[in-house]
Amino acid sequence: MFFPAAPICFLIPLLVDTAAGLVFMATPLMLKGYYGLSDDRVGLVLGTATLFYVGVSLWGGRAADRWGPKATMKIGLLLVGLNSVAFLVFRDLVPFILCALTLVVGHGFFWPSFQAWIGRDVDRGETARRIGIFSVAWSFGLSAIGPFVGGWALEVDNRLPFALAAAIAFLTLAFFQMFSPRLTRHGLNPIQDADRHVPMAVRRKFLTVARLANLVAVVAMVTMRIFFPLVCLDWKLSESTIGLIVALLGLSQSGSFLVLSLTHRWHYRFSYLLVGQMLGMGGLLLFGIGGSLFLLGPNGSHAALGIALALPALLSAGMLSGISFFSSSFYSLYGEEAKGKNSGIHESIVGAANVIAQYGGAAAVNRLNQMAPYWMTGILIALSVVVQTRVLQGARTKEGQPSVG
Repeated sequence: MFFPAAPICFLIPLLVDTAAGLVFMATPLMLKGYYGLSDDRVGLVLGTATLFYVGVSLWGGRAADRWGPKATMKIGLLLVGLNSVAFLVFRDLVPFILCALTLVVGHGFFWPSFQAWIGRDVDRGETARRIGIFSVAWSFGLSAIGPFVGGWALEVDNRLPFALAAAIAFLTLAFFQMFSPRLTRHGLNPIQDADRHVPMAVRRKFLTVARLANLVAVVAMVTMRIFFPLVCLDWKLSESTIGLIVALLGLSQSGSFLVLSLTHRWHYRFSYLLVGQMLGMGGLLLFGIGGSLFLLGPNGSHAALGIALALPALLSAGMLSGISFFSSSFYSLYGEEAKGKNSGIHESIVGAANVIAQYGGAAAVNRLNQMAPYWMTGILIALSVVVQTRVLQGARTKEGQPSVG
């Protein structure tokens, strides 16, 4: 059955990543608040879980090209639902950790397949439009609705977030199984159109740069989403309050996606990526260094000061992630034939960034202090910008063509 592209590109990612946001919010808080794990051990558990995402998303993207994206999307949704049910069934620590280790496997099948599906038979403008709608939706679900509802649900019952996630996954699977939705075609010969407007060498360089930017952007986003709520527990904030504050990440990210989807001026211009990274770096350094100076002394439990320092980091990390993710996703799909493969690489980079954030954050907390993950991520962004600038050397072209400016 044919469906209009815009509602599908919005509703499906909103639902699936709301389910992810519920689980991602509840799992670290449960590991620390209910089971008593330290911050660094929580990071190690979640970092190990994300290793599965790196491999599964690469394989899932290639499977989408071979079997068709809808088949692999269904596999992903089934696995997401079963994992959420397992969280409900198993109550002891070891089974809970096993559930946490596999919580992203289903998403590794789903997301490369979904991006390959919406990127079929579309021209440059429609590619950007669909990615924009998709990005606003998943960001709002994962980083705004999921944390907000998840924090509230934890106060009602500590298993309620997992029940809600299971219901969403199985309902979305039922929709694909019953209706077998198809999207209307838009534009012809997108590969030829891409070759005519943007040289292959330039496309490849910008794809590399966008992937590097997305790597450090996701590190920043995950660092704030995983470790900041753990700090908030030490400030004695309630789960619902924590969820409300963390939701600012999603609002900022979604806002960036929305702005980028309304214009094409950012296509193949490095300045947009650069501005986003500078803002993200500044916000994280402010929170990390400021927190180290003021929050770890006699007033280390001062929640109001901590929140004031965290707000710029949350907003700038969301903006950085929005600009970088959109760029990486767009360059992975536009003018590329193996869309599943490229989307799989894109998602594996997201997974690798999660691993870096969680392992690196755990090590930083263990060896230094709770504020170390934030200023260290700011430094990582600065180093990435240097590498990106070197990659783009020689990519300047004549006026009116893609440029690094």
